[in-house]
Amino acid sequence: MRCKYINPEILRWARETAGYRLDEVAGRAAFKRVKAWERGEAYPTYKQLEGLASCYKRPLALFFFPEVPDEEAIESSFRSLPASQLQALPASIKLMLRRGKVFQLNLHELTEGINPAQELITATLKFTGHRNVKKWAVETIRVLGVDLDQQKKWRTADEALKNWRDALTDNGVFIFKDAFDEDDYSGFCLYDDKFPIVFVNNSLTTTRQIFTLFHELAHLIFRNNHIDAVANDRGIAYLKSIAKTYRDIELLCNEFAAEFLLPGSDFAKEVMQSSTSPAGVAKLAKRYCVSRAVILRKMLTDKLIDRVTYDKQASVLNASYRRATKTSGGSFYHTKLAYLGKTYVELVLTKYDQQQISLGEAADYLGIKPSQFDQLEDKFYDSQ
Repeated sequence: MRCKYINPEILRWARETAGYRLDEVAGRAAFKRVKAWERGEAYPTYKQLEGLASCYKRPLALFFFPEVPDEEAIESSFRSLPASQLQALPASIKLMLRRGKVFQLNLHELTEGINPAQELITATLKFTGHRNVKKWAVETIRVLGVDLDQQKKWRTADEALKNWRDALTDNGVFIFKDAFDEDDYSGFCLYDDKFPIVFVNNSLTTTRQIFTLFHELAHLIFRNNHIDAVANDRGIAYLKSIAKTYRDIELLCNEFAAEFLLPGSDFAKEVMQSSTSPAGVAKLAKRYCVSRAVILRKMLTDKLIDRVTYDKQASVLNASYRRATKTSGGSFYHTKLAYLGKTYVELVLTKYDQQQISLGEAADYLGIKPSQFDQLEDKFYDSQ
């Protein structure tokens, strides 16, 4: 049966906001007549409409609206980026940006606009003055309440990432994760007075994720929305394409993240006790739970090595930030909980247990089917 009461404008809007070109969708066998559908010359079947909803990551009901919804394009949140960069964003990244915005709206709904954190770090901290990253790093550590002695007790990068994520969430910044399809992007942040969020690419190494957290935190304190490109050739091209003012902020956020994770005075002592050799760099990377690339860059910035030494060692590092190994057959529920984070899941479960939201609404907040809710809830409480 054909859905003859579909507004073709909505079909086109849903495709464009999902980041797909018309020929990309038309190239799929199930949607080969999409051009005619968008012109109103033909109509999709209900099954084809379900397929489009899945492809565009939109609720099916939206396609039956009489008019295009009044929804601000996510790209408008990134006015600092040149139009060419926004247009070049892959569809999967646009989807992640939209998903991040949805989580932000969900948080407002679940909490009635009140962040559960006692102190909101993005409101407490103000990065002012002339590029005083050492002072900013000290102030940030004070607010987070995690000192260097604690950090050095963390045995693995995974443990460090978990603790940093908890510290940031306790201070009002919600961290979400997902496996991006694009390795050229390590994450993004969306500023909000009440619910600033950071979204991290779980496909990249844990050490890269840690650096991304604090790079994005700096952008949030500057009250910027930001998309973080990995520092490869495409990332360098990205940096060159943005306006100088924003490029300076980007470099400043890198400098802050490095100073925060590798406090200058302590780092210099550790380098003296270790060495600047590849083995020494690897030892320091493990000690601070950061990548060898960050260690080398910090050594160069602090004038602990020269450019020749830096270039020689940097050239032999693996250029890819993607995880070296992948686990197979992981639990869907454990992965979902890891991506959403403890505090967000707890907010949803509490609202459901208090009968303030329905099962369908709770499942929608969690991005699962209602039939999966009980098992995810069990997994969550088992992990506590």
